[in-house]
Amino acid sequence: MKKIYLFLSALTVIAGFAACAADETDAAEEQGGVVSHVRFSVADFEWADTEAPASTRHRTRAEKSVSSVNFVWTDKDTVGIYSTSGSQMEFPIDTGAGEKYAEFNGGCWALKNKYVYTAYYPFNKYNLDRSKIPFVYGTAKQVGNDNVDYLTEYDYIVSQSIMPTDGEVTFTFRHIGALAKFIFTMPEADDLMAFSLVAPTKAFPKELDLNLSGLIPKYTVAKSSKSFNMRLSDISVDAGGKAVLYALMPYTNLSGMTLTAILYGNKGKCYTATLDGQKMDSGGAYQYKATLTALPNTHEWVDLGLPSGLKWATCNIGAEKPEKFGNYYAWGETVPPASGDYSWESYSLCNGSATTLTRYNNNPSYGFVDNLTELEPDDDAATVQWGFPWHIPSYEDFDELRRECKWAWGTKNGVYGCKFTGPNGNTLFLPAAGYRNIESLNFAGSYGYYWSSSLNKENPSQVHIFYFQSSFLGWGVFNRYYGRSIRPVCD
Repeated sequence: MKKIYLFLSALTVIAGFAACAADETDAAEEQGGVVSHVRFSVADFEWADTEAPASTRHRTRAEKSVSSVNFVWTDKDTVGIYSTSGSQMEFPIDTGAGEKYAEFNGGCWALKNKYVYTAYYPFNKYNLDRSKIPFVYGTAKQVGNDNVDYLTEYDYIVSQSIMPTDGEVTFTFRHIGALAKFIFTMPEADDLMAFSLVAPTKAFPKELDLNLSGLIPKYTVAKSSKSFNMRLSDISVDAGGKAVLYALMPYTNLSGMTLTAILYGNKGKCYTATLDGQKMDSGGAYQYKATLTALPNTHEWVDLGLPSGLKWATCNIGAEKPEKFGNYYAWGETVPPASGDYSWESYSLCNGSATTLTRYNNNPSYGFVDNLTELEPDDDAATVQWGFPWHIPSYEDFDELRRECKWAWGTKNGVYGCKFTGPNGNTLFLPAAGYRNIESLNFAGSYGYYWSSSLNKENPSQVHIFYFQSSFLGWGVFNRYYGRSIRPVCD
């Protein structure tokens, strides 16, 4: 796992390696065939904003001082190297952990003058195809205001192809991503939970495929999104205070776009501002500043004191009160069907039957295989309807609710359902909203059926659901096309 220090001068990492046997290495060096010194250097991030620090780089362990941002290597760092022939080589750190300079040891591998090499970081032993190395920009989490530690996970770097000469080779790494710094002035005091930056189009790459089969590394955007999202923790800001957030994101051209920044606070409170988009190049650093405006509470949540810290919404999607049933959704669909028909024939993620699935399938007997077994944000009704960080609970989320809370069947304003009392004494009510099949509503008032985000891996035409009635609470697996309730969560 890489970590970061923030600093101002250039960094060159000198790396060495050892062959499997000393006599073999000596013989090869006498013949001039083995490279005796491998050097790695990393370019600076270059700030586009002159008010920002002159230089900031991120890789291993991160620390900040008053005037600089430095990084050093750690004992977990490993560089991957591909040659023009054969599989990739693993160069783990040998000495120099905690320092600006480190030596890397190739073990049984030795670089040779006649080959061309390309290096990338962080190394992954499962990258077997040099033409398609995946770099995934997942949902990051910044812990603490004005903190950069989490950035280490997303600082992907790569070098151009190099041919060793005279027993030496220098790899010059370039950052694939761009660094963004956001400074938001808060209109009121709050504890911040999440941040979204929303564009009018799918402008944010989420997944990149790196191609190292040629002399110059190439990138292909595999998946994009309209929003860039971050989870936040331990960030409490006073009224008039500043929330300072950092993000490493893929290079993207946001120039000419009006972006919407959204900060999510306590109990569903939201704060927003508009930002002028900038062209964000690889290795560039960019700064955004804005004063936020408070919005009315949108979707409230309750903290039950669960070990995970998960917060549960107080209402179903489509409901304005905890006891209201709300909307019914087929699994993986983000709007109720306009026809009111819930069936395989109307289900959008198949071609009319349980064996013609087009998405979320790990078995060829059921249709197209993509091996997706958890809902992605674009197919999550909670995320689409309510926005980040809301999502449909997973199997594990519901199971934590079952394990950690006391439950009782009862009524709220005359509606039957299940009341959960958390470890901290706070309560959550889920109405017994029944389910929809074809065009009929079934068991409303006597059973509650709630979608999880988790596919049944044994039969991908079905999904795990959480359900209850007056004397039972537990799990079941049911067909994906049924219309069921959704109670969102956020973390």
